[in-house]
Amino acid sequence: MGLRSKLIEYSLAATKKVSNFFFEKPDQIRSILILRNNGLGDLLCTTPLFEMIRYQYPEVKIYVGIGDWHGNLLDMNPYIDGVIRTNAPWHNQFVDKNSIFHILYYLFFSSEIKQLKNSRFDLGIDVLGSQWGTLLFIMSKIPIRFGVKGYAGGYKGTNRYIEFNSETHITEASLKMGELLGIENKPSLKPQIYLTRKEIINGEKYWGLEKEYVHLAIAPGGSFKEKCWPANNFKRLLEKINKEKEIKVILLGDANDVNLGERIVERKFSVINLINKTTLRETCAIIKSCDLLVSNSSFLMHVAGAFKIPNIVLLGEWYDSSRLHKKQWGHEKSIILGKESSEGKTRLSSVNDTFILIKKINTKLY
Repeated sequence: MGLRSKLIEYSLAATKKVSNFFFEKPDQIRSILILRNNGLGDLLCTTPLFEMIRYQYPEVKIYVGIGDWHGNLLDMNPYIDGVIRTNAPWHNQFVDKNSIFHILYYLFFSSEIKQLKNSRFDLGIDVLGSQWGTLLFIMSKIPIRFGVKGYAGGYKGTNRYIEFNSETHITEASLKMGELLGIENKPSLKPQIYLTRKEIINGEKYWGLEKEYVHLAIAPGGSFKEKCWPANNFKRLLEKINKEKEIKVILLGDANDVNLGERIVERKFSVINLINKTTLRETCAIIKSCDLLVSNSSFLMHVAGAFKIPNIVLLGEWYDSSRLHKKQWGHEKSIILGKESSEGKTRLSSVNDTFILIKKINTKLY
């Protein structure tokens, strides 16, 4: 921990003592704010925590602090009372202005902090656990604060915290926040997305009426290049898949993936390119009705996990252990392919091996 981080930690510890005199602690918890201003996948992997708390405390109001980039991903979720937009400029790639100046300006002057303060939450849970998350709770006058020790700081300003463990699955770690409330019964680790019947039907329509086809969704995008399987590999994979007449392919992604999609799809390919042509929830509905998703380690791997869709996750050069990645981020039907440096495996999954695996899974689908 650097000098600046140490100074912030001790300042939070002192602020905690001062706030104990000024923040009135409730006799019982009536409202909870769960802060998740991070990635889309991070949010999805936190959804079982909402269920965990709701069943133990059915009368408590549960709100989730999320960014605008999360859109309406939590719509229809039966375990929360609503969301509060919290576009906090830290620990995400969606807010460009994330300097110390911008962070402090947000904490001290933003209208969002004023709204949080007016909401008068009794408990704040920072699932990621950071110094800025703890300070957000303090600025919002939240008297009881939960955080994480050993990741991004802030625990000295909390009332309770969990210990960070890099080998613990992200959802399992979030459920430990429920354990701090004395909750013993844990829900499934499966991410939760709630679609309407209309959304599900519309998602199925993208695949057409040909029941005999295998519905293969491919999502070649990711947050940065090193995390991703090479674009040229996806192109060569599509060349092989294009020769298999029984496979129908839909390409998925957001605005950041448009150029990537154009690079890997040739005119001769029989591929439906929907990159940046569907909403967040439409994309989820399409994946719900597919037979197999091939993707990088990205948000959509968690969507596949939510619907128990088989998912081949292709890791890029950034990752040294596919086994550890599975342990941290994988789901029941995740098949994670990549390097395993501890065993001398230093190459990424080949195009041919990936194609063979796709065909092997396809035979199980019929």
